[in-house]
Amino acid sequence: MPPQVPTGHPGTGRQTGPWPETLIGHQGGVRSVAVLPDGRRALSGSEDQTIRLWDLQTGGELRRFGGGLGMVLSVAAVPNQGQMLSGSFDRLMRLWDLDTGSELVRFEGHTEWIEAVAVLPEGRWVLSGSGDRTMRLWDLQNGTELYRFEGHTGTISSIVALPNAQRALSGSHDSTVRLWDLESRIEMRRLDGHQAGVNSVAVLSGWVRALSGSADRTVRLWDLSRGARGAELHRFEGHVSPVTSVAVFPDGRQAISGSEDGALRLWNLETGAALGERGRQPGGIGSLAVFPDGRQVLIGLSDGTLRLTDIGDSKGVIRYFVSFSRTDKRLKENLLARLRSRFGAAKNYRFVGWEDSEIEVGSDWHEEIQAAIAKSDFGLLFVSPGFLANPYISSYELPNFKRIVPVALERIAFDGSMDLRGLERRQVFHDRDRRAYQELKGSKRNDFADQLFAKIIEMLDRKD
Repeated sequence: MPPQVPTGHPGTGRQTGPWPETLIGHQGGVRSVAVLPDGRRALSGSEDQTIRLWDLQTGGELRRFGGGLGMVLSVAAVPNQGQMLSGSFDRLMRLWDLDTGSELVRFEGHTEWIEAVAVLPEGRWVLSGSGDRTMRLWDLQNGTELYRFEGHTGTISSIVALPNAQRALSGSHDSTVRLWDLESRIEMRRLDGHQAGVNSVAVLSGWVRALSGSADRTVRLWDLSRGARGAELHRFEGHVSPVTSVAVFPDGRQAISGSEDGALRLWNLETGAALGERGRQPGGIGSLAVFPDGRQVLIGLSDGTLRLTDIGDSKGVIRYFVSFSRTDKRLKENLLARLRSRFGAAKNYRFVGWEDSEIEVGSDWHEEIQAAIAKSDFGLLFVSPGFLANPYISSYELPNFKRIVPVALERIAFDGSMDLRGLERRQVFHDRDRRAYQELKGSKRNDFADQLFAKIIEMLDRKD
């Protein structure tokens, strides 16, 4: 299926937004972004049929390319040559001069839209992927088609050239990722596993591992060196909408992904751990690119804007929902205050808590609670007899959490005399001596908070 067109919001210039910077100008959704090697300029391709070159220091639009091209679905910079490539809905790939804005070469041959373009490291050849299910190799200077790679059974949505200039990786709506040898012109690996179309691929430094993002809402890390089918090393789950774009940080240790619901998530590629959500926008993420220094990310959104976000120390945002009985409010606050100070000292995570006290007057409290649960990474459950007796918690909170951390706030019986609402199948946290928080005094309560914090970090560091 060809790409669909969302409604954009026109405007010009730059504004301060909910992210560090917002670049406004496109009249339709942004489908592709690329940061130039100097880290000071960027390219964007949009459904408004234009390509724009931006000054990231001032937010100004330096140049506008095209008009009447059809939706621009992919852009890529040509290193060290002051040029860039574009692929669009009119079935053409084009080479542009960044300084003059002129079209230098037109690559003709595809019979459907071009959704992916890539430049080989030496800058002599380029690749394109299309809705006609072929990947094609071209001479950059004269636009001659050198070879046509066939095998995919769906649109080729993403291509990345490996640094040795002899291989390339492609992702397709046929749910596969494929590794190609550009010299012998054969398919070397076929990576199966995704349950829906692959929208984005990336390669890690060292060339033997690759990342893919799919409409099945997962991100997957692959070993390209293992056999004809490769090997899935990690499966990253957490997105609730199709993953549209993935990118790897320069150190190769972390990756970032964006999805149709506007969520931006970080992943640890070494351990397979989810590092949390880095932000959410009302518009879907069409594309993202990591800056050369790894400290910022450029995002193209379906509302036509581009956003820059500062990754900084790369701490993952972890959202937790506080579930408790109002009869335990004072005791809950006593433990939560200790826990918050430890959350603030976490090395790899930035914790953001939510309680029903944040619901504004006049809001639909049930909808607000359910929305907060859906956005949370885990539920922090302060378990007590009052908690277990609360019908709303048992019916509308407990069943809806992705993950839970049940904590024995007060002593509860596991002898069958209490209805534990399914928590008898879970490990409810107590201190090392199997005591609830209420049973402790003084420094023992600090020890309880230390032990609980360590368990939460251990849980987050695990793949699951």
